[in-house]
Amino acid sequence: MAIFFDFLFVLLLIAFIIPTTRKQLQSFVIRYTMFQPHEAKEVKYLNELSANWILQGENGDLISLHDLSGKVVFINFWATWCPPCIAELPDIQKLYSKYGNAVYFLLITNEDKAVIDNFIQTKKYNLPIYYHVSGQIPDELFSKSIPATFVVSKSGRIVIDKRGAAKWNGDKIHQIIEGLLNE
Repeated sequence: MAIFFDFLFVLLLIAFIIPTTRKQLQSFVIRYTMFQPHEAKEVKYLNELSANWILQGENGDLISLHDLSGKVVFINFWATWCPPCIAELPDIQKLYSKYGNAVYFLLITNEDKAVIDNFIQTKKYNLPIYYHVSGQIPDELFSKSIPATFVVSKSGRIVIDKRGAAKWNGDKIHQIIEGLLNE
């Protein structure tokens, strides 16, 4: 049995060394070690300057956070080259499939549109992708690392502030979202 685990370890080590398999293997490992996010302990609200932040959707429509006041908003900063981002996207897709009509989802990237389109099509996601157009990213949503995800209440309170990958399709997050929708 020890020889089997030694062999498996060597195979994993080789897979991590080979560049073409590294990202997929990292995403796989991360996906199965993620936890559900929890509500932020610190109470923070988006400030009035946040309204100046403008994003552009895949179809060219422009949106600002001001347009989304009074709505529950799920904001995720991500990239196709980021293994933790890739690891959490299947759960975000499931969450979007369940709440996409009630919660406004903003999956924000700064990658080239062609790269994103190819990635989304290959993975068969139907997530709403947005690109930064103008205005400063609100300080409350700024992160030096990705993925960074925020769930914002109808009143602008940042209920979840999660840096790093998380399991987004679970009972805890469903309860939080249901509570926010019923506010």
